[in-house]
Amino acid sequence: MWSFTVNSQKEEKQKINLFQSNNENSNESRLAPGTSGNFQIFIDATETQVDIKYNISSIEENNKPHNLKFIFQEKEYETFKQMEEVLSGTISADEEKRTRTFQINWEWKYETGKTEEEIIKNDLIDTEDMNNIRKYNFIVCVSGEQIKL
Repeated sequence: MWSFTVNSQKEEKQKINLFQSNNENSNESRLAPGTSGNFQIFIDATETQVDIKYNISSIEENNKPHNLKFIFQEKEYETFKQMEEVLSGTISADEEKRTRTFQINWEWKYETGKTEEEIIKNDLIDTEDMNNIRKYNFIVCVSGEQIKL
């Protein structure tokens, strides 16, 4: 038998709302340049009696602010999809601790770029994104399968 839960729930898909995970003050109840935050994905396979392979992916990742980045294990990613390979793995039934916790940070830096021209260009993009994107939500899907022995 194999079984796992995600963030203490049986469901495999969960909506992530970055505004709710915001650790900094944001402008008028929306994401804005200069904000950051984090969220966790917790997989619990303590009830499993077989090895499982898990995959974490995103669906419906739309309307992401261009300069918002995800950070996982000190590496920066442009999109959640780019992290999917490092967010996949196995949990052995023989492990004493059959859980995994993934802390994913995000940051929308203010005034990004290396040159004055890049900073001005990115400020225009940030202003447009801030005016058009009130919330940034996406669905995280965690799937698991029994590993055949």
